[in-house]
Amino acid sequence: MKKIIALCLISVLLAGCGGVAGKNNYPKASKVAKVKDVGTQIVWKTSVGKGEKQFAFQPAYSDGKIYAISKDGVFTAINADTGKQELKVKLKNKLSAGLTVEGGLAFVGTKNGELLAISAANGKEVWRAQLDSIMLAPATLGDGILVAYTAGAEVVAFNPNDGTVLWKYQGNSSLLSMQGTASAIVEGGIVVITGDNGEFVVLDQKNGLALAKENLKTSGSSSVVGKIIDQNATPKINQGRMFASSYQNRMYAVDLGGQGGMAWENSKVSTLKNFALDEQNVYLVGEKDVVVALAQQDGHEVWRNNKLIGHHLSEPEIVSGGKLAVVDNQGTLFWLDATTGALLGSYKIGGSRATAVVKLADMLIWQLEDGKVVAVRPK
Repeated sequence: MKKIIALCLISVLLAGCGGVAGKNNYPKASKVAKVKDVGTQIVWKTSVGKGEKQFAFQPAYSDGKIYAISKDGVFTAINADTGKQELKVKLKNKLSAGLTVEGGLAFVGTKNGELLAISAANGKEVWRAQLDSIMLAPATLGDGILVAYTAGAEVVAFNPNDGTVLWKYQGNSSLLSMQGTASAIVEGGIVVITGDNGEFVVLDQKNGLALAKENLKTSGSSSVVGKIIDQNATPKINQGRMFASSYQNRMYAVDLGGQGGMAWENSKVSTLKNFALDEQNVYLVGEKDVVVALAQQDGHEVWRNNKLIGHHLSEPEIVSGGKLAVVDNQGTLFWLDATTGALLGSYKIGGSRATAVVKLADMLIWQLEDGKVVAVRPK
């Protein structure tokens, strides 16, 4: 069955590739018409250390706490309800990736190319392992293993409790890349890696052997940018179907159950950022900050919002009540109607772009580039 799934995933990516050539012509931020604001509640706001422009840090939730890291190695535990900092520890290393928290352990990547495991309770080191290069995306915990994916395309599976290496796989890296920040998927007996050079690999979770692998062909563009085929968005799985995107190429979905197979593909839109799911749709920020909703069933475009072009938007996230949120590079949060795409309102939550978000029921926790962490909900 794993072999069937692997071959089906590869077939999706080999169906064809096309790039968008051209120089950097990113548009100026469009003026946003004023609308009656749905209302935004700042539940709490705190600072976790120095901000970071080069690396995007992902906060994590576990056992009633939000955990966050900063580039200068500060590890912070925050009460998810009140925003009170319950732990703040300066680690010995500057950091490049994180955060993953589960089972009382937190995992981060260091700028020295190490995977570091620390106690979530007190921030003390539990174990560390040297990798071939730095991590740019959080490690993935699933089915009892921890999988790290490095900038050098090395995939390493660990025992999360003691750092024992279970297996390694060496992929292919390329200088013609946007330095991808996609994490691995660990589910259903396989490990799926979408590479930053167009590589797509399906590994056996038990031993790391490749069940299938392939490289996307670069586009026919003469432009360097036009030849990049990256998959920076971490794939997501919902109800047995995997959703993913390849830069300058397409969004696509693959069925993982039964005989597997391609469910759909949409070549009119793709994304470099992580995307959001609810039970019906996939929500993404496409080229030049067009916000798009696609139906999970067949991939058709449900709606498209062009009102925020040029705002350098964050990844989107959806909260209960059918509201979709994005944050621009000036720290302004925009609410959109998840059903129609209409702009519902905006609110200034900070002074810089958002690097990542965590969803907790009707609350969103954003980590900003300047080191602030902000919890918000619509009123």
